Amino acid sequence: MSQDNQRDNQDVPYVATSAAPENQLDNQFGLYPPIVPDYLIWSILLTCWCPPLGIIAIVYSAVANSAKQEGDFQTALDHAQKAKLFVLLGIALGFVLYVLGFLLTALAIFVPGPGTGLPPGRCC
Repeated sequence: MSQDNQRDNQDVPYVATSAAPENQLDNQFGLYPPIVPDYLIWSILLTCWCPPLGIIAIVYSAVANSAKQEGDFQTALDHAQKAKLFVLLGIALGFVLYVLGFLLTALAIFVPGPGTGLPPGRCC
């Protein structure tokens, strides 16, 4: 190598590029398909917490999983997002309902009904 060529290589900083390789597949997802979470485990666990929304989330998760297996990644992503939405809604709604049920139960235990003759705060 000549001295000029070595000097030219030293003056040029190394720049990392994110250019795609030449053999990249010509689709919107690139060479490798995207990782599509199907939220199936979360959906199954949600059925113990809030069954109606858990069942809906399981259906969307199953559709996302089968679309992912078929290679339809856009449909899989759409249904996975819907499954995630129902999982989050089910967790929130289940939490609100359980807290509300706890408060109503506490209210029924510690506040006497009309006609009992008991002062407030006595349950027996």
